[in-house]
Amino acid sequence: MVPVRELLPAEAGPEPRRDKPQVLVHASSYDGLELNLIGMRVEEALERLEKAIDQAVVGGQGELVIVHGIGTGRLRAAVRGYLENHPLVGSWHEPSGRAGATVAQLRE
Repeated sequence: MVPVRELLPAEAGPEPRRDKPQVLVHASSYDGLELNLIGMRVEEALERLEKAIDQAVVGGQGELVIVHGIGTGRLRAAVRGYLENHPLVGSWHEPSGRAGATVAQLRE
């Protein structure tokens, strides 16, 4: 126990480390938005994907490019399975020359 009058403000420490990958949703060269999910676990990636789909639809975008990488294929399979059952996604395809991405065509 220390009396309150003896307490001092803490000094600023170093910036905390960010171990989680950052999600970037930005305009892409396609007619839509691009979501980078590389390095994420399936559960977190699908949460981000849900938000990105909502953001794209509200913003009037026609499609969303989802970058999942190649890796083991687990994230790609989860993303495509999610898109198959999403009411705001009309279809999806793999763009030519981009094996680590999936393009979701959004419904209006």
